[in-house]
Amino acid sequence: MTTHHDFKTRVRARMTKTGESYCTARLQVATERERLVVSSPRKPSAPVNMRRVNGPLLRIVPDPRYELVSVLARLANFRDCSEVRHNAYVRDVDATFGPFRDHRAVQTLRRLENERGFHYGHLIDFAVKLVDTETLAERMPCAPAFWDRRASWNEEDAKALAVDLRTFAADSNWANFEQRWSSEFRQAAHRLESAIEPRILEAWLDDYLGTRRTTRFYLTPAFLMQAQFYSTIIESAERADEHYLFLGSSCGADQRGSPVVGENIAPELAMLFLHLRTNAEVSIYDATLRPATRAVFSLVDGEWYDDYEKWHANLARSIQLAIGARFLATTQSPEAATAWVDRHVLDYFWLKPLAALTAEYEAHRSRYPNLHAFFPRIVTFFERLGAAEQLGKLQRARGATRKRLATVAPRIVTFEPPNGAENVEAGATEIKITFDRTMADRKAIVQVGYEFPKIVDWVRFDETGTVLTLQVQLEAETEYAIAFNTERFLGFQDQAGHCLIPTTYRFRTAARTGGAPTR
Repeated sequence: MTTHHDFKTRVRARMTKTGESYCTARLQVATERERLVVSSPRKPSAPVNMRRVNGPLLRIVPDPRYELVSVLARLANFRDCSEVRHNAYVRDVDATFGPFRDHRAVQTLRRLENERGFHYGHLIDFAVKLVDTETLAERMPCAPAFWDRRASWNEEDAKALAVDLRTFAADSNWANFEQRWSSEFRQAAHRLESAIEPRILEAWLDDYLGTRRTTRFYLTPAFLMQAQFYSTIIESAERADEHYLFLGSSCGADQRGSPVVGENIAPELAMLFLHLRTNAEVSIYDATLRPATRAVFSLVDGEWYDDYEKWHANLARSIQLAIGARFLATTQSPEAATAWVDRHVLDYFWLKPLAALTAEYEAHRSRYPNLHAFFPRIVTFFERLGAAEQLGKLQRARGATRKRLATVAPRIVTFEPPNGAENVEAGATEIKITFDRTMADRKAIVQVGYEFPKIVDWVRFDETGTVLTLQVQLEAETEYAIAFNTERFLGFQDQAGHCLIPTTYRFRTAARTGGAPTR
C-alpha cells in the first residue's frame, strides 16, 4: 500500500512536471497505482498462507469496541449517535455515562472534531484498530486515508485519544455496562445471522471481489448508530484484510434498542459490503464520469448533478443496485433480479442495462479479475448513455414500468388521525397507518416540509403486518407532514416486494387553549 505521505509526494511531483491541477494529478497517480496492483501479482511480505482465511469468511458478531466509542460520540454530541431514537439501551447509556459528559476523553474528541476534522467515520476506523475493550491497546496505527483532504488529524492524535479512552473506560466502569448488555449484543448478532444465509453471502462476496479468501468480512448490529450503516476496510500485507459493516438503528430497532432487519436483507448487505469499493472507483474516474452524466442526472434531479456529493453518492448507489440485482440473479433467480430492478428503476432509469453490463463481469473473470479491472467498461457505459436516443428509450421504458407497478402496488387504507385532520390533540399519542395487505417489515418514513413528529419510542407493525404504529410527541399549533415512501426511498413493500405508492400524510394540532380536539 502507498502511504499517505508518499502518495501526496507523487501527486505534487506530477503537478510540477505536467502543470496539472491537484485533482487531475491525484486522479492520474491513483489510477496508475491501481493499474499496477491489477496488472502485477500482489506480493505480500508474509507467505500467502498467512493471509489466507481458514474457516468462515463472514463473521456476524457484536463489537463492544464500536459501542464504547459511540457512547463517547454521544457524549460529545456527534449527530450520528445523539439523534438515535429513545429506547431501553439509549436510556441506560444516558443514565450510566451522562455524569461523564465533561470527561477528558469527551473533551479530546470534541477538540479533534472541531479543530482537526475528526468525524464519526474516523472514530469507527479508530475503534476497529483497537485490540479489545479490556486493554484498549492499539493493534495498528490509525491515520486518515490519503484521499481524505478535509482531515488534519494524525497518528499522534489517535494515540492521545486512545490514552484518554482507557481512562474513560476505567472511570465510567465500562466493563460493568458491557457485561450488563453482552447477552443482548449476542442475541442481536444471532438474529441477524438467522435472517440471512451467511455461507452463500460470503462465497458470493469472495468471488465477486476477487479476494480469494484473503479478506475476512465482519457484520455487526450497531446499537447506537442513527445511520443505516457504516463500512470500513483494513488492508494489510502481513495478514488477511478486514472488511467491517455496521448496521444502524435506521434499519429498524426493537424497544430494547437492538437493531432489527427485515426479510430478504441479503442483497442489501451485498451492496453495502461493496459500498466503499464502488465509491473509490467513482472517485478515481470522476473527471470522466461527471461530465458524461450531466444529461442523465438532469432528467432525474438537477440537484443530484449540481451538488458533487449527491452526484457521487447517487451514481455509486446505482452501480451498487446493479450489483445487487446480479447477486439475486446468482443466488436466487432471474425473476428476483427483475423484481429488484423494477423496485429501483424509477429512481435510476438506467439500472436495467447497467445490471446487464455487470453480468459481463461475471462471465469473463479471467479478463476482469476484480471490479477495478472492469470499471472502465462502466465508465464507457455512462459515456454512451448520454446520447439523446438512448436517454429517450430508457425514459419511455421507465414510464411503462411506472404504470405497470401502480397496478399491483400496496396502498394505505386509513390514517389515524385522519389525513388532513385539523385540531389534533397535542402531547404523547399514537399514529396508526393501516395498509390493504400484509407488508414486509421495512420502512421509509421521510420528512417533507413542515414539521416531523418526534418519535419517542417505537415504529412497528402489528402481528398481521397491516397496521403500523408510531409513538410520537406532538406540539400544539403545528402543521405536520410525513412521507411514506418517496421516489428515492422505497422501503415500504408488501411480501411480494411491490413498493407502496409514495404517499404524503398531513395534519395539524390544536392550539394549547383551543376547543375539543378533532380525531
